[in-house]
Amino acid sequence: MTNTEILQAYLWHIVLYSHSPEDQTVHNELISQARKYIGLDIPKIREGIHYQDVLELILMDVHGRFNACDWYGVEKNLRLFDRIASGKKVYGNLLFDRWYTSADSYFRRGLLDRALEATFQAEPYAEGHFLRYKMLLLRGEIESAKKNMYEFSVNSLSSALYEAELLGETYVINVYNRLAHMFSLRYASLGMSFLRKAQALCERLGDEKLLLENRMTRVDSYYGLSLRQPQDEKMFLDEAKHVLSLIDYDSLPLLQNKMYYKELLGKITHNVDPIIEACKFYQGVDALDEICRCCDTILVIGINYEQAVKALPYVEIYRKTAIKRNDKNLALELQYIQKAEDIIYGILGKQKK
Repeated sequence: MTNTEILQAYLWHIVLYSHSPEDQTVHNELISQARKYIGLDIPKIREGIHYQDVLELILMDVHGRFNACDWYGVEKNLRLFDRIASGKKVYGNLLFDRWYTSADSYFRRGLLDRALEATFQAEPYAEGHFLRYKMLLLRGEIESAKKNMYEFSVNSLSSALYEAELLGETYVINVYNRLAHMFSLRYASLGMSFLRKAQALCERLGDEKLLLENRMTRVDSYYGLSLRQPQDEKMFLDEAKHVLSLIDYDSLPLLQNKMYYKELLGKITHNVDPIIEACKFYQGVDALDEICRCCDTILVIGINYEQAVKALPYVEIYRKTAIKRNDKNLALELQYIQKAEDIIYGILGKQKK
């Protein structure tokens, strides 16, 4: 076999082990062997190997590191991709994957401006309905994340819905779940309407993965409704608990799913302990947006439900993470954190040192 044929055989086998979390160890080992064989990290690539195949291998490594929340490894590989691709004609699908993954990586870390910019870098290579759907869906999620509870605007998700309708109901469900979040920023009832539409489609199609996402989104939406309509708080929280009870925690496929479950459980039971556990996980993978979200919830529950002692350490964690994230509303966010800190110290009867 030629060097090219050997590398392509590696690529074929890596794809086989890229679909299940249980196969991640084999996936990573195959990538390590392939990198070593072609001399990618020396760097002195063997003769006769096409650079397009090398770029594909790098992106496969990026995906594995992304799933493990290894952000340093993701960035390092993307820089290597750019060095090898510089001045060369690269397949459009590889360039799309490079920028889409970069956008998703920034998004997971709460670096929303960088994430949004990367979606525009990916857009010229989004050929066909599926790639345009992926790009617009991610861009819409990022745009929704950049809004606070006092802001609302229709975003790229409306365009993603058009592409999804051309692809089929499975894709429409994904957009409905995200439209629910977008509308719930201002119109909670309309958001729930989209969740119910998604739920009906999930149940008819029997898609367990999409139904899981829909249930988690519904729990979060019911929690949001309980905050907006305190006179009906118990009704919405009871509904949230019922929906969460339909999710089998032990069968959740990824650790990230389990931590989000704990975050939701803490919210709807007004218990900071599960949220603190989730927050520690997010700190370990430097997921800035998730850390801020957890800290915010910990402070709210700590202040309102006699858990101020447990909440106090998360004031400074929230402050430092917010500064690192550097959101457009940073000044308001820091004022909010300071106010929460003052309230907690007032509850505890302590003076700041």
